[in-house]
Amino acid sequence: MRSVNHALQFLVVISLCSAVCAAQTQAKDTSASISGRVTIGGKAAAGVSVVATVSNSFFDNKTIAKTTSDEDGNYKMTGLAAGRYTILPLAKSYLVASSGSFKEPG
Repeated sequence: MRSVNHALQFLVVISLCSAVCAAQTQAKDTSASISGRVTIGGKAAAGVSVVATVSNSFFDNKTIAKTTSDEDGNYKMTGLAAGRYTILPLAKSYLVASSGSFKEPG
């Protein structure tokens, strides 16, 4: 019985220590920023969505931030945690089909 009490006391102390340690974990610094310019053919591309993603695996991409380029093609994302990001421009693409039947190259 005495050994059970000692084991129980030991578990309580370990649990309290881990709770105190977890409470002292520092918050992530969110003062990083990413900026750049979107161009198409050397000319500024306005209104293009730009996203920052983090990839934990090939199939798991998580969007962290999103913005849109201004009239000069510039964009800026702020409030990011320091780390590695993939930057992707997302723009609509329009295809004008040539005269012909359905599913022919245009």
